[in-house]
Amino acid sequence: MSRPPAKNKKISIAFCGNSAVGKTALFTRITKGISSISADVFTKQVNVDGQNHNVALWDTAGQEKFRSTTKSYLRGLHGVLFCFDITKKETFNCIDMWIQEYEQAQTLKDLAARYLIGCKGDLASKREVSIEDAENYAKSKNMTYLECSAKTGDNVDNLLASVIRSFKQKNPSLVTLGIMRPSVSDSSATTLSSSSTTTAPISVQPKEEEPITLAKPHSSNNEPQEAGGCC
Repeated sequence: MSRPPAKNKKISIAFCGNSAVGKTALFTRITKGISSISADVFTKQVNVDGQNHNVALWDTAGQEKFRSTTKSYLRGLHGVLFCFDITKKETFNCIDMWIQEYEQAQTLKDLAARYLIGCKGDLASKREVSIEDAENYAKSKNMTYLECSAKTGDNVDNLLASVIRSFKQKNPSLVTLGIMRPSVSDSSATTLSSSSTTTAPISVQPKEEEPITLAKPHSSNNEPQEAGGCC
């Protein structure tokens, strides 16, 4: 008797960071979706080491006025990407605040793979944050550091696969048991699935793509510019 096909694993990953640091450009490069208003969710299938994963990607708004809404999307994640602009040191200095926001949103033990993402890697000649400083900070926070460019695609195409592998390595017992989705006890938390919609007062409806392995979509690295500060 043939064995039934393995079910796709459900994975949820969120981008967070200040407004205009480049996280939405990365999100758009990966998903070929649209820019976020409050929180944008996009689902797609990603093949990692022969296993298909249904990945829900959340792009959370960095503006202060959406801060309370953003917290609801930071619960029960498999991966969280703390993003900053390598050409603006103030956005790097705000990562501590974003980590605190993330940790305060958790209702159960945090199981997520954490990444520190230096955005706009194509503007390295204008950098205000050195690779060494970013790597040392990431190490002190038990995070993996990557520099990405939505414009050139550097370190973008394999980003999701890297996060999924890191989650599995961090939580081998869950993988062995077939439990790939962290539980969320807070009833107000949003459930992530291919049919989910955002619960924000202002939101964008989820978009869904055909099952594919990560490819290299075309997009720009342009985001609206705003004043500095941790918002």
